[in-house]
Amino acid sequence: MSLADSLERAGVVVGTMVLSALPGSILVTAVDSRGTPWWGPLVVLAPAFVLGWALAHDRPSFDYDDVWFVCLLGYLLTVAGLAVSGVSVDDDGGLAVLAVGVAAYLLAAGVRYWWRD
Repeated sequence: MSLADSLERAGVVVGTMVLSALPGSILVTAVDSRGTPWWGPLVVLAPAFVLGWALAHDRPSFDYDDVWFVCLLGYLLTVAGLAVSGVSVDDDGGLAVLAVGVAAYLLAAGVRYWWRD
């Protein structure tokens, strides 16, 4: 394996971790709004690392651009949904934020499923 291939795979893993941290940070804050708990980064970054590693080795049936699309659109839909509904992550937290976040990501995944190239 060449250096360029190794760097590309490392970039896929790091990029997936960064993108997955966007939605994960909102959902972790919804569960524990007093501050970032010690387990917050682990819950956000560990699954993202596994997903990035699988993507770098061509394991799943979806591509890296699918992860980009769903993470970014889901994050934007979550923020927009929270703004429209008037729910605050810090004050209300809990179930309302989780419901908006899960609905936004299901919608983003559905849009990507139907709008694939």
